[in-house]
Amino acid sequence: MSKKPKVYDDDDGRTIADMSGISRQPLILPKFSQFKKNNENPSDEKEEKPWEDNSFSKKERCSFVFGALGAAVLVGTVFAVAFLALILLMVFVWR
Repeated sequence: MSKKPKVYDDDDGRTIADMSGISRQPLILPKFSQFKKNNENPSDEKEEKPWEDNSFSKKERCSFVFGALGAAVLVGTVFAVAFLALILLMVFVWR
């Protein structure tokens, strides 16, 4: 006795996302075979990797890296000053 599938009035039969190839992963010993590189169809084309983008010059790349590091140092400095202010408030004001 199998259950009959539900029939909806507004269902037009289109597939939005095909989930037929997805299966539940085991919890104790997970399988990582789907992440291994598939060598069945080797192609002569070089695969595009987003982290190997060579559209920037060396000077532009360095400016992006140092800009990101400067922003990180600025945020870290703000947090350190706020933490120091909280410590000083706790020591001198809330005795």
